[in-house]
Amino acid sequence: MRKDPYLDEGMRGYIVRTARQEYWRVAAWYDLEDLIQDGLLCYAKCRARYGELRIKNHPSSGDRKWMMQLVKTAFYRHIMTLSSRAARAPGEVAVSQLVQDDGPGMAEVWDYIAPPHPAEAHLALTLSSLPQELVDLITILAGDGAEALGFERRHIGRRLGRETTNEYYCRLLGLHPERWDIRSMIREYLETP
Repeated sequence: MRKDPYLDEGMRGYIVRTARQEYWRVAAWYDLEDLIQDGLLCYAKCRARYGELRIKNHPSSGDRKWMMQLVKTAFYRHIMTLSSRAARAPGEVAVSQLVQDDGPGMAEVWDYIAPPHPAEAHLALTLSSLPQELVDLITILAGDGAEALGFERRHIGRRLGRETTNEYYCRLLGLHPERWDIRSMIREYLETP
């Protein structure tokens, strides 16, 4: 049996490593060994498809890189195709479909299945009670406007320094940094009780 010049340790290692890394996508219905075999099949298809590489017994490093890129693309697309087919297949049932009756006592069942999140409720309550300055600041920072690009630099004596966090927040809001301490306001409102 003649040794394949492209199927070296690097190619085998890539196929095995990629199969292990991407196995989570198909683990529910596929074996790891089958995924590795699929990688080798992708290699064989690439090898058969590209005749100009097939006839070389001593390929250059450029030819090896080209073959590696072909196999990488083919194998990755194969894994994505497998995972997308399974995602479209029926088989998973939503928890809400398991319970038919919405009668008395169902609230306890739902609390057991999906317990309430008091941290999210606390965050929502905190955000609803924020002063208007902080709401405006969050709106500016969450947006993608040019006014929130970042800290400005300025000369402080002979050194170049950047504005403080409070100065930055006050500049965004159009407030005077010596009269407003926005950073402390944020800390005060967002502290957990």
